[in-house]
Amino acid sequence: MKCAIHLILLILLIACASIPDNEDDSKTSATDMTNDESGTIPGGTTSNEGPLFTPPHQSPYILPYPIGKSYTMIQGNYSPPPGGHRNTFAYDFDFNMGDTITAARNGVVLFVNDQYSDNDHISGHENNVFIEHADQTVVRYTHLMQGGARMTVNQSVKAGDLVGLSGNSGASSGPHLHFQVFYNRSSYDADNAVPITFANAIGIRYESGELVEGKQYRAGPVN
Repeated sequence: MKCAIHLILLILLIACASIPDNEDDSKTSATDMTNDESGTIPGGTTSNEGPLFTPPHQSPYILPYPIGKSYTMIQGNYSPPPGGHRNTFAYDFDFNMGDTITAARNGVVLFVNDQYSDNDHISGHENNVFIEHADQTVVRYTHLMQGGARMTVNQSVKAGDLVGLSGNSGASSGPHLHFQVFYNRSSYDADNAVPITFANAIGIRYESGELVEGKQYRAGPVN
């Protein structure tokens, strides 16, 4: 009888030892969440005049958010209607209200406005920061939250510096960051936009090097 009881207790002990506890489960899930998709897929924006995009490893731009953070690119280059990118190069990222926006490249601040409400959704009421780079290109960070700019005009900027906080100002259907680069300050129209890639974007890209709409990108370390 004692032998039988000992055997039952031994079986129960082994069974309990084989069941993972909740802490181990959470660690596994957290690890899975950091796994990045990678590689390239066919497609992207093309031109009969040759390559449009600088290879990512040669790009002077990094993702406009802190290293280690991940966001989904929700609207890309020449995105079809009803989006606003159908005739231009630009990226939208699914930032939440108050998320940190960082500089994608060294430069000098040209223009700052952050007075508009996040709730009126009137075209032209977008809160922006414009930064000019050494090659005269200008980057536009758009839809910042009211009072969310963290830079001033003529301020020198290093890649990774805090630009401001994401919002929902102007012509916007929800909080996000609109990121767009122009060839120079002469025009901020769609046809003056620059096709760009990001040096530290970890995730699936088109063969052209540009980001894929609907895919998530983690900001990797910067060399």
